[in-house]
Amino acid sequence: MPAFTELLPSLLDNLLGPRLALRAQACHALGGLALGASQIPLAYAHTRLSDIVATALTADPAPSTTSSPQTPSANKLDSMLIKTLRTTLGTTDPSCAAQGPVWALCTLAALIVLLGPALVTSAKLTNVVKALLALSIRHKKSSVRALACVVWRPLAWAYFRSPLPRKSDEDEEEEGEWEDDSRTRNAAAWTEAEEARRNDFWKIVATMVDMGAGVGTIGALLADRSDDGRSISRAIALLESMVQRGGNMCHDAVQTLCRLVSAPVGASPTPPVKGKQEAEEDEEGDMDWDWAKMLPKGLFSADPGLLTVNFSSLSEEVRQVVKQTPTETDVRALSASELWMPGVMDGLIKVWRTALTQVCLSSDAELPVCDRSVVFCEVD
Repeated sequence: MPAFTELLPSLLDNLLGPRLALRAQACHALGGLALGASQIPLAYAHTRLSDIVATALTADPAPSTTSSPQTPSANKLDSMLIKTLRTTLGTTDPSCAAQGPVWALCTLAALIVLLGPALVTSAKLTNVVKALLALSIRHKKSSVRALACVVWRPLAWAYFRSPLPRKSDEDEEEEGEWEDDSRTRNAAAWTEAEEARRNDFWKIVATMVDMGAGVGTIGALLADRSDDGRSISRAIALLESMVQRGGNMCHDAVQTLCRLVSAPVGASPTPPVKGKQEAEEDEEGDMDWDWAKMLPKGLFSADPGLLTVNFSSLSEEVRQVVKQTPTETDVRALSASELWMPGVMDGLIKVWRTALTQVCLSSDAELPVCDRSVVFCEVD
């Protein structure tokens, strides 16, 4: 990956190439670079990749000699790459998928991965990506809107990334620029200002819960077992948002809720009082979260695939990409200690009660008959 990093500026230039084939190949190569970068340990190479992409997205456009001297609009201040992405996202009837919003969304997903945490902590980059995604989810074609929901997985993936490593001047003099040692892999802690920016970015991540995006975000939230309870609170808030919208989102929320409260290995029916070692033994049966599913291969390796399919038959290819993303079965169950955290059970019960209001039955549906031998206890 470090060796291929020097090709990134050329790939970004070819995204604006005059020929369709060249732009499609550049998009495919960019996706491969992003996918490869996501699969290696965090190193200074990721910082170089992020800096190169950030420069391309925020570069001032070349001044026009024909334009009249007036106050430029916000769109006129955008780089040529952003203008190209915006134009292709607005295309409603391209001759092929690689010429319209599919190309733009595949390119945007790769740029998000390459930017990584820099996207989260930079207000300018965040606003750029937010505007492009907002345009994509308003597209007339439903399969394009579904593909935009898939791009929300890389967006959430970037949020959960550790800070990019930085090298001091002394390190750069002593080592080769791409030397991968322990000093380049050690991630610094988030500053107070960066944490504030991350909280703002989280609001963007939490806005999309359709097409399984909410389920993936919940799984990512619970991937890192922490005792602060903030991740669980956010997961419950996402579930509540999903059930309130009804339909398939409510169904996904209920399935995820059942997964969260499914008895983990070694769970106790009473509040556990255990040592650290015993708690770890209880969680041995839980599966590890697969971060690779947040970056579906079909979104980045799209030739053949999204970039070669006919635009009129895009829905089937998008459906195959969605299948590569996390489902409720990938979400781990909450441990007994997490279920006993203050407010967790109350929040889950509230989600369940809201979900019951979304149940729809046909006029001839047969209601279940309660067994009189079952005794119910009212819980205050």
